Amino acid sequence: MTDEPLGPETVHALMAPPVASEHGPVAVAVSGGADSLALTILLADWAAVEGRLLHAFTVDHELRAEAAEEARWVGHVCAARCIPHTILHPDPPLDAGAGQAAIREARYAALTAACRDAGIHELVLAHHREDQAETVLLRARGDTGPAGLAGMPAVRRREGIRLLRPLLPVSSDRLEATLRAYGLDWVRDPSNLDRRYTRTRVRQAMPALAERGLDAGTLADIARGMGRARRVVETARNELLARAVALDPAGFATVDAGAWGDPPRALARATLSQLLCAVGGRTQAPRTGRLDRLAGALERGEWTARTLGGCRIIPRRRDWLVVREVGRTPATRLTPGRTTVVDGRYTARLADTAPNGLVAAPLGHDGWAHLTSLAAGLRDVAVPPPARPALMAVWDAAGPRAVPELTWRRGDVPADELAVWRHTPAVDLTEPAFTVAVRAGDTM
Repeated sequence: MTDEPLGPETVHALMAPPVASEHGPVAVAVSGGADSLALTILLADWAAVEGRLLHAFTVDHELRAEAAEEARWVGHVCAARCIPHTILHPDPPLDAGAGQAAIREARYAALTAACRDAGIHELVLAHHREDQAETVLLRARGDTGPAGLAGMPAVRRREGIRLLRPLLPVSSDRLEATLRAYGLDWVRDPSNLDRRYTRTRVRQAMPALAERGLDAGTLADIARGMGRARRVVETARNELLARAVALDPAGFATVDAGAWGDPPRALARATLSQLLCAVGGRTQAPRTGRLDRLAGALERGEWTARTLGGCRIIPRRRDWLVVREVGRTPATRLTPGRTTVVDGRYTARLADTAPNGLVAAPLGHDGWAHLTSLAAGLRDVAVPPPARPALMAVWDAAGPRAVPELTWRRGDVPADELAVWRHTPAVDLTEPAFTVAVRAGDTM
């Protein structure tokens, strides 16, 4: 039956490796909706058996008056089951007119930051079969190619945190049935019915599509088939990246033209996508058409500088550089004592004693000139000249205060002021190949 509640044995099968592969604490994102609340209740039993601490995080986006009370209610449900619970808020706060993409990014940023601060490396999300079907339809509307039609992976990494989606083969009906079996109600967010959002309109079109044979199960099967094909390409992609690309912690990549060779177009496109995301600090790849044009230019040997995905692609005699595009790199405010993700590429933490008002931003051409006027020896650093303006620096009102990747700091800056600076791109250069969700029948 499609509305049969999930049992403990099914949850253990869904969470089996390679989905949950760590041994420490695990977090779950819970809004109070039926899907995430059912997941949280089921994970509590799973974590008890596995001997793992479960911590629940709720993000109050502060966009609805009822949200704060709903978040507190989720906390009471968690407390009744001895699940530690924390309410998070986007930083910076969202504008009242924020779109779904901005809301989603703010939510992920808050969740991954909370996980890092708590020393948690795995975050479980409640995306289910209908969410996967909607994603496939949304991707079909855009220029995402076959890789986009694979939908959401069961496992992916973001800013050092593994995002787990064990419920992709499970219907939303079963999750609601699970909560009813536990005697629990759930939060109903009215924004899920707002037709201003594309996903809402797609969701409301699903019943009509199902009548014509394109139901959620069929779309999920399409995603699995595309996912298997994507996995083959991404395995080859990782081999090509390992062979041809060197990613420097200073934020640029060098591509050996000889080792790159003449890969098939689909492989070249997937590899360029991964490379641009790693250097550009982004989680969303450029559109397929633009990647295809870049791959075609490389095939034809058209060695002219290009920009794509927030990066500059610069040809040289035997290789090409991929560097961050300075004008697309936002400044990031740094708060003393707080861990901050800078441009989707670095994790930074100022000491508690650091002054307020510091920001992280690229040097730019003027910053590089100012820096070398203070320390002429830096002109001889191994960083290629096109990559130097993109080097990240900590700034104050007087100018560059520190350039971590050059181990340089101004003379008046304490040595321990920048407690942490690590190169942690949101998308790893050679992250694991696409993880395909199991079929519902494989575990149930």
